[in-house]
Amino acid sequence: MSLKRICINLDSFVPKQTLHTSIERQFGSVQLNLLCVYLVGKLTLKTMLVCVWLVSSLIHMISGCSLSAPTEVTGHTGGSVVLPCYCTEGQLTLNSAGWFFHHDSSCIVLWLYPTTVYDRYKDRVIISSTPGNLSLRLSDLTLSDGGTYRCEADGHHRDIILTVKGCSLSAPTEVTGYTRGSVVLPCYCTGQSTPVNYARWVFFLHVSGITLWSYPNTVNDRYKDRVTISATPGNLSLRLLDLTLSDERFYRCEADGHIRDIFLTVKGCVLSGSKPIDITGFTGDSVVLPCACTNVQRKPEWVKWTVHPGGQSTVIFPPSVNDSYKHRVQVLDSVSPGNLSLRLSDLTLSDGGRYRCEADGHYRDISLTVKGCSLSASTEVTGYTRGSVVLPCYCTKGQPTPTSTRWVFSSRGSDITLWSYPNTVNDRFKDRVIISDTPGNLSLSLSGLTRSDGGTYNCEADGQHRNIRLTVKGCSLSAPKEVTGYTGGFVVLPCYCTEGQPTPNTARWSFLQDPSSIILWSYPNEVDDQYKDRVIISDTPGNLSLRLSVLTLSDKGFYRCETDGHFRDIFLTVKGCSLSAPKEVTGYTGGSVLLPCYCTEGQPTPNTARWIFLHDHSNIELWSYPNTVNDQYQDRVIISDTPGNLSLRLSDLTLSDKGFYRCEASTAIDRDIRLKVKGCSLSAPKQVTGYTGGSVVLPCYCTEGQPTLKSARWIFNPGPSDTTLWSYPNAVNNRYKDRVNISATPGNLTLRLSDLTPADGGTYRCEASRTIYRDISLRVKGATTRSPAITEHVSTRGSKPPSTTEIHLKKSILYATIAAVVATVAVCGAVLFYHRVRSRKNAHVESREEQEMRTREQVEEKNADSVTYSTVVHSKTVKNTNIQNQSENSTEYASIKLGMISYL
Repeated sequence: MSLKRICINLDSFVPKQTLHTSIERQFGSVQLNLLCVYLVGKLTLKTMLVCVWLVSSLIHMISGCSLSAPTEVTGHTGGSVVLPCYCTEGQLTLNSAGWFFHHDSSCIVLWLYPTTVYDRYKDRVIISSTPGNLSLRLSDLTLSDGGTYRCEADGHHRDIILTVKGCSLSAPTEVTGYTRGSVVLPCYCTGQSTPVNYARWVFFLHVSGITLWSYPNTVNDRYKDRVTISATPGNLSLRLLDLTLSDERFYRCEADGHIRDIFLTVKGCVLSGSKPIDITGFTGDSVVLPCACTNVQRKPEWVKWTVHPGGQSTVIFPPSVNDSYKHRVQVLDSVSPGNLSLRLSDLTLSDGGRYRCEADGHYRDISLTVKGCSLSASTEVTGYTRGSVVLPCYCTKGQPTPTSTRWVFSSRGSDITLWSYPNTVNDRFKDRVIISDTPGNLSLSLSGLTRSDGGTYNCEADGQHRNIRLTVKGCSLSAPKEVTGYTGGFVVLPCYCTEGQPTPNTARWSFLQDPSSIILWSYPNEVDDQYKDRVIISDTPGNLSLRLSVLTLSDKGFYRCETDGHFRDIFLTVKGCSLSAPKEVTGYTGGSVLLPCYCTEGQPTPNTARWIFLHDHSNIELWSYPNTVNDQYQDRVIISDTPGNLSLRLSDLTLSDKGFYRCEASTAIDRDIRLKVKGCSLSAPKQVTGYTGGSVVLPCYCTEGQPTLKSARWIFNPGPSDTTLWSYPNAVNNRYKDRVNISATPGNLTLRLSDLTPADGGTYRCEASRTIYRDISLRVKGATTRSPAITEHVSTRGSKPPSTTEIHLKKSILYATIAAVVATVAVCGAVLFYHRVRSRKNAHVESREEQEMRTREQVEEKNADSVTYSTVVHSKTVKNTNIQNQSENSTEYASIKLGMISYL
């Protein structure tokens, strides 16, 4: 059983009056022993231990201790306290004693006689060793130690209330320090002189806090040698040395859960920069001598400016100290209190020297050099009427503003002051005179020039002067005598001043017509309503060139350019479009054709243009300018987009497109072009022979050109029950799939029919259109022809049938022979194909007439002789049946040449 549990059980049995005294009065010692026996029989082991302790206490009551103790004691956190408890009379040697702590409805045994200390309070509890003195010393106090403590000895007890007071911090909310000095941030406990359990100082940088110092003596490395804490218990005041403006912020003092925030204001000025500064100024001008605190928003306690000419020091600021600098010096601190820069105006050469800026014990030296003005100016300047001119005059050294300057104009023996410093302008020249605002630059700009402005101009500054001779020139026009343009286009009529780029006082363009002239344009920018959107004048000074757009033949004539009494006449020739086109063009059905029509001179764009198809006494407008196409000819008509080129491309030609086409353009003579459209004149043999199991070519092609035949087909046995084998572009009858092939060459309808059977014999019709066709008769023969040079006839009469071995040997010889023949034929075919390709390329070089003549001759030869195919059978068998079976698998065809087409 723990001491704590004993304390709790005892507390539950002992009322507020002394338990021992109550038991002694009611029962006596005998009765008490009986009570213990009763309790032992009725209660648990825990109660038995209590009973033993009570009996032991009663045994010594007669000679017991009469305790004396205060009712209340006060301590402070972090310190120690003595709870006094001792015997006032009687024996000094105790039989039993203990200390108990009542806290939050619980009882804790601190100490039991003679030396038992509760583990939680080891190193904190000390009991007096003097006999009869039970006083308890409790160290390292915390706020949780506050409560009721009971001192018991030999049946007597005394209750003591311990009050533990923490550290109640006291600190100001704001403290002020000065740069380079030190400051104390006061923070201390108001009712305590003992050390605290926990304390620290924190300062806030941006949002996060940084610990400066923490209990007992840990200092941030950055602040070593700058931070000290008071050594007096309960005094946490912090001393911060070597203050800078960056030390200004909130500081927090923390102790035992209490905090106080102190804002430190750091006053004073630390001047920025460390090196001397060199400044240059100019006479009559002002200069700023820079000097500022590192924090320009912090005003110093005091500031002073001094000048040190010849080793002597003269105070120039505050200005009341020295009259010679009154109204000439100004400290620029109106916006930023820490800006101590000094403005020194109306500089003279004597102002040069060393200047010192001082503030709060800091200083900066500035060296000032003052330069004067040496005038430089041109001797002669040229300007042009209505233009502007600059008369240059400036100081050659630096950019000073002289204290006395003016401009004087000398004309016809009299002087006129144009301008004088600082900004006085003669009324006669107001709005015409501008002086440069750049320091040291006295250049004068004179605008709105007239010839009367020519003369001598005098620039004066600080007793110096320079003369400038101004010459004012007018406009001498230059223009060509004749210019040529084209209808629908634009033309530039050049007219400009030959010297310089003056802007004339008066200018205009006129179109000289009989009986009156038209003013096209007049200065500055008035355009005749009739010519709006057609006339543009150059905006380059001195250039009066006129651009006239959308030309017509009526624009030709004389144009006059006038300015300041001068004029030049220009004759404008306007040429229209002279059309050129061929008289006849030939095209082919299904193809496209170009009808050329274009302007022979230049590349004008006609104002009006169109194409007309003269068809059956009615005109069809195919196209009109700018891009209107007849719905019937959409997607078939394209016009060239090259200026002056009206050529028309007509695609998907049909025979109905033939006829006359007219090309029209404004002011030009129409051109008629005859379009011939040629169809397909078919050529084909009348009869072709093929053999069963083989293939045959039915030649059919156009004799002229290579038109694309969009209504072509092949028919078998034409008539009421005919069969269409193939139709354009590539529709093949399902019965003839994989057997019919059509040539891919434009204009060639030749058909190849493979895997012939006797049923394929009959009439085949090649149609280019319903009215253009050729019929070809196909004869299909059986494979019965034998080659005596190859076939061996072996008589079987009276001979013995061949054995199986002989039959296999003969078959092997037969197959080898067939393979050799096939290889030979393939090589020959390749050589023949190569020569045919070479001959076809060479044939393209020949003229069209020679090709057509050769084609007709070949067709006539083919028509005269029917085309036949020879069949070669290779066999060494003795039976006719074997020969017939093998011949079906060994059929070869000779090549047929049709015009320029060959099939193998």
